[in-house]
Amino acid sequence: MYEAVFELETVTPLFMRGADQGKAEFRSASVKGVLRWWFRALAHAVLLGNVDENEAISMIKDRESELFGSTGRKSKVLVRVSFREEKKVDVRELGARYLSFGLSGKGLVGTAKVELLSHERRYLEIAREVSEVAFAFGGLGARTTRGMGSIQLLGEYVTSSYLQNVYKSALDVIGGYLGYGLNRTPNVELPEFPALHPKFFRVKLGSMLYTTPYGRFSVLSDIDRKFHKFRHSGPKHERFVKGKLISYWVTEQYDDVKRAYRGSSDVELPYSAFGLPHQYNFFSLGVKGLMIEGEVHERRASPIRFKVVRGSDGKHRPMVVYLKYRFLPEGENLKVRIKRDIRARGIPQPGYRDVERFFNEFPGREVEL
Repeated sequence: MYEAVFELETVTPLFMRGADQGKAEFRSASVKGVLRWWFRALAHAVLLGNVDENEAISMIKDRESELFGSTGRKSKVLVRVSFREEKKVDVRELGARYLSFGLSGKGLVGTAKVELLSHERRYLEIAREVSEVAFAFGGLGARTTRGMGSIQLLGEYVTSSYLQNVYKSALDVIGGYLGYGLNRTPNVELPEFPALHPKFFRVKLGSMLYTTPYGRFSVLSDIDRKFHKFRHSGPKHERFVKGKLISYWVTEQYDDVKRAYRGSSDVELPYSAFGLPHQYNFFSLGVKGLMIEGEVHERRASPIRFKVVRGSDGKHRPMVVYLKYRFLPEGENLKVRIKRDIRARGIPQPGYRDVERFFNEFPGREVEL
């Protein structure tokens, strides 16, 4: 039996649940699910431009099933996990009210061990490379795209060269497994699904340094402020709440969303490219829970992902990942609804202009992949 062991530490609290949604739990099934996702994204990157999209999807499904198992097919790699808890942190202590919206309960802080076991060296090597990428660029648990569940290998510091080496090594191994090399020609087209191809996968290490990863005056709170400010850069509004006048800023597409609520599909909703569903409230109209969704696909993950990492100086900084792929299938548009009442449909799906502007303006240095 061949074995690879990863010892990880939580940089920001990890929100992972089992059957009991009220109890924090570190689960092997959840970790394996994360490894599956990163394997698909790596495999898709290697196949992009080498085979057509349908063939790529078929190959990825087959190889994922071979590696991690499926119904009627035993996994070549066993994943075992354990967690040594140091403390639990309530979501209200993160200093990231905007990023953690919709999250509740307490997250785990401590160290984790992830063990990969296989009877064949070849499959263990592939799973190990996938894990290196998953742990370097991603996180574990709920809201990982918003900086929760940031993890790091014990004793490893995140630098540009470290990320470059992990990425290149994984592409080489996955390419050998699939029988293709990375196609870097300019004519590689935007993929239908996530692909860690350097043309569509960009990473930036932020320039802001903090001693604390989360809480007040931390990396996570700084990301929270910057992201909220960018997405709410529209005009200032005021309203009375319990007899007190409060001021707040809305998104630049606020007026267009209000027009869509009134039935118009002749609007632009560029900020919805940060992920669906996108919820709005119009207190002046007595409207709560207005949802922007795809006409068919109600949910779409954000192409922008945040992570908190620690460098060799012991300081913490943000990492921003921009993963670009087709936001919605060709021909699908957006709709606006309140519960079952569809107020507008046929709204053009957003482009990535404002997403790219956010990534480009975020202070830091891009990693050359």
